[in-house]
Amino acid sequence: MKSILLSLVMFLTATSNVENETFPTEFYGVWQSIDNEFLRIQSNFNFETEFLRVKGREMLASGNLSSVEGRIHVVRKDIDKEYTLAYTIYNNTMIVEKPDSHRVWVFTKVGN
Repeated sequence: MKSILLSLVMFLTATSNVENETFPTEFYGVWQSIDNEFLRIQSNFNFETEFLRVKGREMLASGNLSSVEGRIHVVRKDIDKEYTLAYTIYNNTMIVEKPDSHRVWVFTKVGN
């Protein structure tokens, strides 16, 4: 019985770290764009990475994120769309390619 509980704890610990190993730790938190949009990236109770992007009181986008070959794979919840974006993080700045565009978002980290 003790070994079953130990195995279960080890499994849960291993699976809880999967998402945090996929994205760098600094990826998670609250980010503010130069357009005054806010992006919250967090791990949910199922250890999935979720995001919410707002401007003022208006929700602009929400969904799940996963890492695919060093890029962000986005599955939107607010609309039926998914895409993969290039990104980079340097110090407290994150630059993310916009979907279907040659433009980028520039975010500054403002909270954890």
